[in-house]
Amino acid sequence: RAPDQCNLRPISRYLELMGGETTQFSAYYAQYAPRVRRYLLALAGDATLADDLTAETFARAWTAFDRIREPTMLAYLLAIARNLHRNSVARKRPLDQLDERIPDPASTPEERAEARSELGAVLGAIRGLSEAERTPLLLRADHTSYEEIARVLGISVNAAKVRVHRARVRLMKSTGRESKD
Repeated sequence: RAPDQCNLRPISRYLELMGGETTQFSAYYAQYAPRVRRYLLALAGDATLADDLTAETFARAWTAFDRIREPTMLAYLLAIARNLHRNSVARKRPLDQLDERIPDPASTPEERAEARSELGAVLGAIRGLSEAERTPLLLRADHTSYEEIARVLGISVNAAKVRVHRARVRLMKSTGRESKD
């Protein structure tokens, strides 16, 4: 399954059983679940764990749904996901356990071997970042705005920009690439 594919059926059935107004929550799930799952997949490197944590994220959001403001929905969900991941035993698992079914555009065995080696180096460098650097970098890589990153982490927008920049610089240095900045 692709990193942004989420099965809506189980959560939809859960919402039906819980009763109440589910249309709006289902719409939020359809809109945000792929991003939450991609974020968790990048953090955990395990598709099954990402699926479980995504479901748990939305189950917890459901319990506070009436208190969540729409403009902060994504930030709220990502904060829940981040905390769930932090609390999971999978945080000790390496990031290099990515789903092998992700297609590799390289065509020859040599190119595939080189791409795997480069991926391993980048994932190792990401693992070497502190959580304070890794989290904003992964969120930004998923096109999360600096404002949303700031809300998720409880920091200022400028601090979010600085953390992403510093993480990029450290990542570039540790992988032997020069920064364009």
